[in-house]
Amino acid sequence: MLAKTRDESRQASCSSDGFVGVEVRGETFDDARPLVSPNAGQGFSKRRVWPVHGLFQVRDRLVVVTLLIAIVALVISVVALATRSVAPTSLAVGPVSGVYVNGHSGVPHYYVTLENRGNGVVRGSMDYLYQDGQTSVIFTFNGWSEKFGSHGTTGSLTLSTIKVKGFAAVSNGASMVPSTISAQYSAKQLVFGECSVYLKVLSLAACNFTLNDSGLL
Repeated sequence: MLAKTRDESRQASCSSDGFVGVEVRGETFDDARPLVSPNAGQGFSKRRVWPVHGLFQVRDRLVVVTLLIAIVALVISVVALATRSVAPTSLAVGPVSGVYVNGHSGVPHYYVTLENRGNGVVRGSMDYLYQDGQTSVIFTFNGWSEKFGSHGTTGSLTLSTIKVKGFAAVSNGASMVPSTISAQYSAKQLVFGECSVYLKVLSLAACNFTLNDSGLL
């Protein structure tokens, strides 16, 4: 038997029969739990018990990382959208859509009606304005633009023409209109190189067309 000592603090001893006696101040209790399984040597399975607090820590960390990734992606999307929404239209690739003229209102002159369809694609026509206000189409065109500057406000145009017969009084004839015409563009200007080949102009200065902000031909 285990000796009982009332004045000592908590102690534990092992008896010869393999059972633990736990002695607490003032009282002694026999714990019937064996130190060694009675089936020792016969083999028994051990069940691993995972610490619950460890699993919660791993899960919490995964949640935090996922939230951080989502926040970063949201911030990037908002910044990209804000940058796109405030970008001025002048940064678009290709010339500005509108009517370009090489003369003054009230005076016979040529004019170009151009439409920028986006992604560098353009289409339009070359026309002539008579003194009485009547107009004639010299040719129509489809083509594309290539930017020179990083902002796309300057570049070149490659235009495939669709010839219109007649109007020899204001052009050099449909046969003289090239199948492909090159031009340069800037913020508010189109310059057709060697336009005197197919247009009846007095100088190459008339090959420069300026965007008509007034809307009057």
